[in-house]
Amino acid sequence: MRIDHLVLLGAGGHAKVVYDAIVAAKLAARVSVRDDDSALHGVTFLDLRIEAPTGALADLPLHVHIGIGNNANRAALLARLAGAAKRLVTVLHPAAMVSPRAQVGAGAFVAAGALIAPGASVAECAIINHCAVVDHDCTVGRHAHVAPNATLGGGVKVGEGALVGASAVVLPGISVGTWAVVGAGAVVTRSVANGETVYGVPAKRKRDA
Repeated sequence: MRIDHLVLLGAGGHAKVVYDAIVAAKLAARVSVRDDDSALHGVTFLDLRIEAPTGALADLPLHVHIGIGNNANRAALLARLAGAAKRLVTVLHPAAMVSPRAQVGAGAFVAAGALIAPGASVAECAIINHCAVVDHDCTVGRHAHVAPNATLGGGVKVGEGALVGASAVVLPGISVGTWAVVGAGAVVTRSVANGETVYGVPAKRKRDA
């Protein structure tokens, strides 16, 4: 069912990508964009005008999507929404390929060209960005971000808040811990600990490089 009014929270570059997907999917009859930065009030946002500051979250319309690319900031805003009785809207670009046998959580975003295979699970408010591949039986945690052209082999586990950078490859069965960072272009051949940053081919811990 088409949403009457969807509020996009955040007015940065990632929000533009999300808005483009909302329009392409004909997800809502009306979209408005809100941001906490008062200086952005009235600024042109594609074909919308930004409303700022956001104001009391409880006063927003029912349906919202958090369009913030930074994982920690997205998680913080979701925490602020707790108790505000809002419904998180999942946004899937129509040019994404999502298996009907995959699961995509509330408030997640899947960009154009992304592929989510059977048995995969993408949690609440995660981002699967342009042309990323989430292969069979992968799990992507809350607030995680699989960046453009990144590839998760079968059975990969990506923890809450983790970032898998652009064009990185995580080999099958590997785990990437909570709030870990995999650098752009890295090839991950071993599991990454919680909070760890790795980069390179093969990927090494930042302090080992």
